Amino acid sequence: MRRIGYLGAMGGIVVTMAACGSSTVRVPNVIGFRESAAQSTMNKLGLEVRIVDQRHATPAHPTSPQTVISQTPPAGVIVQSGGKVSLVVYLAYCSTAAPCVNNVPRA
Repeated sequence: MRRIGYLGAMGGIVVTMAACGSSTVRVPNVIGFRESAAQSTMNKLGLEVRIVDQRHATPAHPTSPQTVISQTPPAGVIVQSGGKVSLVVYLAYCSTAAPCVNNVPRA
């Protein structure tokens, strides 16, 4: 809502409220956040989160599991409330010597 003021017919100030359509929000930086914390942060701002890729950490990039490594749009961009933010998240490190069994249900 936005306040609009103008002079009335009798010289008094009349204040009305006008809806401004959808609100906007500045996208926060969630790179380095745990996936759940990133989603919570975005949801509190009215943004929808999509996990678009999950990558395995490597010895060259030993990142904690479920950590956000990139986001689109980047931090600081202003978007409409309800807009979508895409995240890429690292999974746990898996060596090539053994098959990766992260997120596999136990029997």
